[in-house]
Amino acid sequence: MSLLAEGLGWAQKGKKILHDVSGELAPGTLLAIVGPNGAGKSSLLHLLAGGEQPDTGTVSLDGQLLSTYSAASLARRRAVLTQEQSLLFPFTVRDVVAMGSLLAANDEDIEHCLQYFSAAELINRQYLSLSGGERQRVQIARVLLQLLPSLKAGDPAYLFLDEPLNALDLNHQFALMALLESLRDRGFAIACVIHDLVLAHRFADQVWVLSNGRLVAQGGAAAVINERLLDEVFMLPAQPRKVMASLLDCAAR
Repeated sequence: MSLLAEGLGWAQKGKKILHDVSGELAPGTLLAIVGPNGAGKSSLLHLLAGGEQPDTGTVSLDGQLLSTYSAASLARRRAVLTQEQSLLFPFTVRDVVAMGSLLAANDEDIEHCLQYFSAAELINRQYLSLSGGERQRVQIARVLLQLLPSLKAGDPAYLFLDEPLNALDLNHQFALMALLESLRDRGFAIACVIHDLVLAHRFADQVWVLSNGRLVAQGGAAAVINERLLDEVFMLPAQPRKVMASLLDCAAR
């Protein structure tokens, strides 16, 4: 059982975004997708989650092409957190989290998912009155509610998160990564676009490195995230590179 990408290529408005990307995401894996701005990370996550069809190559889930799953069947197997969530109406936090449920959500399940990220006290607040970080915590609770049946049953499921650390303070960044780690330990497969290489090094089992739309490295975090990566992919000058290398060394201890 796994999600398998083979030879993915994708273009947008005539511009080639991804070139021949292949990789596998198995249950019980926390995958960090890293790379410079514009490398194609969000586009790749979108293809892996079934939000778009690749121009070339295939994505399959448990041996079946992702494109052949019905929307309802796919929604039971995977949840997606995008970078942008636009809500213009005066929904409460309870309303927003309930949107993640495939069936009528009950308050117990909604509170349970909010509590995963210490956000239960927000349940009666107006969503639009929240800070950016609070909104992000609510959105994470929403995608957890979508997969709560799998979590309760102990079934593997797939969680795709596009820059989930956005707007979170340092404490909640670590709390989120610890939450993802615990879901991984319960059999979830998690793919996470992330810019913080220190957190990726500390928490991820696997790392995919994208540069100019190509997968230039993949493997265990300790093997992939190193000073050579900082130089060749992120093109950090010598002094910042040394600082980052020291932080990565601390994360490995």
